[in-house]
Amino acid sequence: MSVPTMLIAGLLVVGGVATIAATRNIIKIVMGLQSIGLGTVLLLSLLPVLAGVPAEHVVVLVAAASSATEAIALVIVVVAYHKFKTTDPRKISELRW
Repeated sequence: MSVPTMLIAGLLVVGGVATIAATRNIIKIVMGLQSIGLGTVLLLSLLPVLAGVPAEHVVVLVAAASSATEAIALVIVVVAYHKFKTTDPRKISELRW
């Protein structure tokens, strides 16, 4: 039962790393980080299941916190876009507001 879950979690992590490595868009980088985070949560959620302890509440809370973090990161990206008129992280040289 846990082999497909580990495969999906591994694909999420590898896909997130590939997205970060292959793109020059801050929004896609944030989405890649979110994918890595959710893959990690999925892998960590297997630990209590393998030990026989239910951990659904913990997984839901961690996933919700991860989604809230992504929302804040996207707000920061929108503010940076309004200031610099680009989503290319190489062109954003001034990080002070």
